[in-house]
Amino acid sequence: MTDHLFDEPFIDADGNVDPRAQPAIDEIQRAILTRWPDVTFSIHRGPDNPNGIHMDVFVDEEDPDVVLEGLTDRLVDILVDDGIPLHVIPLHTPERALAAAIAYENRYHRLKDVLAAREAAQTTALVDLPSSIQDDARQN
Repeated sequence: MTDHLFDEPFIDADGNVDPRAQPAIDEIQRAILTRWPDVTFSIHRGPDNPNGIHMDVFVDEEDPDVVLEGLTDRLVDILVDDGIPLHVIPLHTPERALAAAIAYENRYHRLKDVLAAREAAQTTALVDLPSSIQDDARQN
């Protein structure tokens, strides 16, 4: 195990990677690209740990975490044995994220319409009841 664990940045503010970390980054990128050749990567400093390297992996999969399958042990070795804080962050592609946001918004509006229809149906049902019962129903 190395004695320099996290005591110096492996990536600077401009995104320049320390030469000691580049082989680990290349290895992980190659491993991911063998299964997902269409992924894209973004390498940057960690916002919560400026000494760490964040590798965003944009993948067009329903569950982007699948890119971590088979890599977790190696990432731990890179951290513990090599002292390189390399964090792989699987993310949806912008297109998939946009499609998910649109689908969510559509579900939200359908739910809102269903709730409005229920409320209207309850209000309509109350119209036929005597006013004292209507008041009790509205309070509950």
